[in-house]
Amino acid sequence: MRAFSAGSVPSGRINPRAAEVLARAGVDISASRSKSWDEFVAPDAPRMRIVITVCDGAAAEQCPYWPAAR
Repeated sequence: MRAFSAGSVPSGRINPRAAEVLARAGVDISASRSKSWDEFVAPDAPRMRIVITVCDGAAAEQCPYWPAAR
């Protein structure tokens, strides 16, 4: 399984807590970077079979719309 992560307003940095947890789990994130979800709707984007979206209306975060499989 491959997993990807992106957001509506990328900060330009990886959350230090997330990096620490992934390092403890043995996950190499050396090639990881902060990115927009827009990258995953481009024609050359990886094909997604399952998409899990998370947003927080209380924090005024934008909730993504994810179209059906192409």
